[in-house]
Amino acid sequence: MMSISSTSASSALSRTNRPHFKPPSFEKLDGDSDGNLTLDELLTAAPKGASGTDSTKRAEQLFKAMDTDQSGGISSTEKDAFDTKMADQRQSIQFMAQQLSSQDKANIFSATDKDGSGGVSLEEFSAEADKSKIGENGLKSLFSMIDGNGDGSINETESNTFFDKLASALGDEAKAQGKGGPGGPGGPPPGGPPPDASGDDSSDSSADTTLLSLAQSAYKSTSDKTSADFLASLRSLFNETA
Repeated sequence: MMSISSTSASSALSRTNRPHFKPPSFEKLDGDSDGNLTLDELLTAAPKGASGTDSTKRAEQLFKAMDTDQSGGISSTEKDAFDTKMADQRQSIQFMAQQLSSQDKANIFSATDKDGSGGVSLEEFSAEADKSKIGENGLKSLFSMIDGNGDGSINETESNTFFDKLASALGDEAKAQGKGGPGGPGGPPPGGPPPDASGDDSSDSSADTTLLSLAQSAYKSTSDKTSADFLASLRSLFNETA
C-alpha cells in the first residue's frame, strides 16, 4: 500500500524512475539478416532461462502486436513503431505514478464527498462522469469495488484504501514495464496509442482530483495486457457498456 509520505510511496515512485531496459536492435533479433523477423527469431531472443508455455505465449502476443500488417513477419519499421509505443506507455505510467505520489488523500476524499457528509454516495461519485467512457453498470461496479463494506456509501478509510491499491498496482505495473522480454521490455503491448497524460483532466494535483478521475487516469495509463490484477479489474469495468 502507498500513501503520500510512506516508504512504499517512495519505493513505487523510485521504481518508475529506474533506467528502462533498452529493447534489442532489429539487427540483433534478425538472426538470418533477411530483414524480416520471424516468431522463432523472437523466441530465440527471449531472456536467458525463459522457456515453457508462458514464454511461448508471451512471444506470440508480442509478435502479433508487432506484425501490424499481419504479413507473418516483422519489418524494422514495425519493430521501431512498437518500441516507440512501449516507451510512450511506460512514460504514461510513470507520469501517473508521479501524480499519485503528489496527491493528498484527504483532499481526494473531500473532492469526491461533494456535500461534506463524510460519506460518498453513488450520485456524488458519478456526478461528473462521462458516461461514454464508462457505462452505468461500470460506474456501479467501480463504486462497489471501493465501497468495501457494501453499505452504499464510501467512507474516507475506503477511499484511502482504493487510493493505496491504485498506487501500489501502478508501481507494480511500472516495474513490470521496465523488465526485458522477447523483442522489447514489459510484456505484451498496449491495446492502442498511449494517452496524452498532459491533457488528462485529472493530471493536476489540486483538490479537484476525485476517486473516479484517478480511476479513469489509471485506466488510460495502462495496457490491455497489464499483469496487475487490480488494474485489470479497472480495465474490465471501463470496458463495460451502459
